[in-house]
Amino acid sequence: MSDVTSDEDGSGDIPSGGGSGRNDHYFALPPGTRLMEYEIESVLGHGGFGITYLARDTLLEEQVAIKEYLPNEMAIRISDATVRAKSEGDRSDFETGLKSFLEEARLMARFRHGNIVHVRRFFEMHGTGYIVLNYERGGTLASRLDAGPPPEADLRKWIDGILDGLDAVHQQAALHRDLKPNNVIVREDGSPVLIDFGAARDFKGRRSRSITAIATPGYSPPEQYGVGGQQGPWTDFYALGAILYRAVSGNPPIDSLRRLRNDALVPAETVAKGRYDAKLLRTIDWMLKVDEAERPTSVAEVRDALKGAAIPKTGGRADAPAAAASPSRRKWLVAAMLLVSVAAAAGGYGFYDARQKEVARLEAERQVTLRQQLAEAKFDKAALDRFVAACGARCAPEMAAEAKTRLDTIAAEEAAYREAAGDKAKLRAFADACKACGLQADARRDADEIDRREREAQMARLTRRLEEVAYNRAALERFLSECGPTCPDTLRAQAQAKLDLERSETLLFRNASEDAERLRAYVRDCRICAYKSDAETQLARLDRLRREAERRDYTNRLSAAGYDRSALNRFITACIQPACPLDLRNDARGTLELLDNEERSYQAADGDVDSLRAFLRSCRACVQKLTAQARIATLEEEEKRSKRGIAIAMGKKGSGLHWEAAWNYPDVDSAKNLVMSRCKRQVKTCQVAWGQGPTCIALAYVGNGWATRGGDTSAEARDAAMAACRSVNKEACKLAGSWCNS
Repeated sequence: MSDVTSDEDGSGDIPSGGGSGRNDHYFALPPGTRLMEYEIESVLGHGGFGITYLARDTLLEEQVAIKEYLPNEMAIRISDATVRAKSEGDRSDFETGLKSFLEEARLMARFRHGNIVHVRRFFEMHGTGYIVLNYERGGTLASRLDAGPPPEADLRKWIDGILDGLDAVHQQAALHRDLKPNNVIVREDGSPVLIDFGAARDFKGRRSRSITAIATPGYSPPEQYGVGGQQGPWTDFYALGAILYRAVSGNPPIDSLRRLRNDALVPAETVAKGRYDAKLLRTIDWMLKVDEAERPTSVAEVRDALKGAAIPKTGGRADAPAAAASPSRRKWLVAAMLLVSVAAAAGGYGFYDARQKEVARLEAERQVTLRQQLAEAKFDKAALDRFVAACGARCAPEMAAEAKTRLDTIAAEEAAYREAAGDKAKLRAFADACKACGLQADARRDADEIDRREREAQMARLTRRLEEVAYNRAALERFLSECGPTCPDTLRAQAQAKLDLERSETLLFRNASEDAERLRAYVRDCRICAYKSDAETQLARLDRLRREAERRDYTNRLSAAGYDRSALNRFITACIQPACPLDLRNDARGTLELLDNEERSYQAADGDVDSLRAFLRSCRACVQKLTAQARIATLEEEEKRSKRGIAIAMGKKGSGLHWEAAWNYPDVDSAKNLVMSRCKRQVKTCQVAWGQGPTCIALAYVGNGWATRGGDTSAEARDAAMAACRSVNKEACKLAGSWCNS
């Protein structure tokens, strides 16, 4: 019989994001439970042998997967955490299974490979065992294959990664023995990782049901069912071939037991012909040979076959595992054959004596072999177990006692190792004081791992603290003073660099003071920018002051320009934004427009006193004020001149002539009245001649006769008066005079 298990339904223990679809389990630890430094977050999956949790490493602040040993058939959880066997009858099997579970962890911990899930640590707690693994983000290969046949490029990438992982396992003289799609995680980057080596399941088969093999239908070769043959690398290659057969065909191959008598499996070369490379399909069929003697024996042979190397017709091994007995078995067969030969050649006492001597000789050889085996076993538990089994009841007492002492020492040191788990000082003390020292390397590795975790945790704490203090000078100085000798140099250097930068920028800001260019350089180039807001406020203030000063300057220049058209034009030309305020430029243009308007108003008013006076009342610039005032005076004077009166009064006085003249009088009537009044004081009868405005009057006479005439000029008036007089008396006329209004 064989222990046939199947996780193809997705119920396996998967340390990744591709776990069971059922995350509930009656006996699962609740979220928030603490196991050492780990805090449970949720259930990733569960199977017949335990539960896999998603947890958080509280020291390193990262997620991990934790496998808990809890076999359904023989154990229950009796409290929030403690696990124990269901009955006294199950206790032995449970404890042996726990031991095997931890042996699985120890086996897996030997492998530090990118394609094998990494065991970070393992420990006993709450009456059971726990294995802490890296949490691999991705999904199972089974879920990938459920989506249909993958591209060959993806398939070959998975093959390369799985072969790399198997090579690392086989190099350590170990086997996976439970390779199937659900025990391969495909990470987010497409690389595969092997999980679940199934050592605890081996125990379940051996102890609980007295069966020596573990198998998964479709993926396990006959030798894993206990049907003859030896297990070896070829056993894992059969499982790999079955995985690849499912990938290219869509279905796993027929179970190997059903292929023993009548192999009905359709070869991969037939079922996937034309869809995948022929070399790949031939290699799959080679790995799926029922007879283990015909399968490849090493990863190198599989790789060569994938590249096109010829596949041996008789398999990869010269001697089949099923056909060859172990060396110890051959030795005892030869001894038995020798005894039969001696018995056939002799008779009676001679035969008995010879037989006794031969038995004694063989026993002596056996004792020598056993002593040598015991010496070579040292403190190797497996070798000591083999020695005890080989020694049997006829074992020499001293050898049996020595073996027992060594096994007891190993057991005691295993217990001490388990007790020291998680305690760095105890682990190192254990490693220094051990005798068997089978776990010495593990203890030192665990101590180093704890030390590494503590350093990483310290580094993480200090890093967080350094991030939290940011660029606070006091906090940075306090961090450096409190960092201590264990402070990593990198963090000390980072803190000092941040402090130097803070000091440098503070000095730069303070030196900038009232210098706008330096302040702008600080704002532009600063990295911390602790004073950026202050610098921007200061810049705004300086810019405001600069603008105010520029405005005052331009305002003074505009004021100085006054109503000088040339100065205003020069101001507009020099007034360039943004330095020169736009409103001042517009004011200058408005003033020029005002000057133009007032010039036009003045031109329109020129010649009219009232219009000129209205212009003077309404003007703002009044550039033409003096001119207008002078023009008004001129016009008024002209008006006065146009009204000035000039008059000559004449009367006969005896044989002569008397006259009175008045000119530049405000009006004609005044001039006339004046000269008439004067004239009448001399003569009774007077006549008057007059003129108005800028004109001249001349008087010419002869005897007491006269003639008066006017003209624009004195000469014209005299000439006209003389001409009038001479028209009567050509020779005797005299010129009395001429008078003009100025």
